Amino acid sequence: MLVDHAAWLTPEDRELVTSVFGEGLSVAAYARRRREKESPIPVRTARRRLRKIVARLLSPRFVFVIENRKAWPATRRRAAMACVVQGLSLREAAAKIGVSLHAVRRHMDAVEALYLASVGQAGKTAKQTGDRDGERAAGDWR
Repeated sequence: MLVDHAAWLTPEDRELVTSVFGEGLSVAAYARRRREKESPIPVRTARRRLRKIVARLLSPRFVFVIENRKAWPATRRRAAMACVVQGLSLREAAAKIGVSLHAVRRHMDAVEALYLASVGQAGKTAKQTGDRDGERAAGDWR
């Protein structure tokens, strides 16, 4: 499942996930292989990045965005893909897709409302439901 979901990630994140979970490399071996190329990465950094990526891939919001993105307007789709799928902050997503931070925040609030409605918790925030899938995945988009 992780390797299948990795298809939606950035090439760098996808390479890490497929190396560790698809090829069975250790994170240290992945870091050594990257060191042999032109882009080295410390083992500790790779482990931390992998933990964040795995939390994102296992998040129900990740699956929700992937399954429902086609029904959304283009800007909402791009904001959700940038924040939920690629793990960018609101500010990074705004810069990447070329809209204001306010617009990204509005779209992410709408995605959060749609997600909560789909799981039957409409009107509740992530903090009220006790959802702890990860900082960004928990609906605290600000």
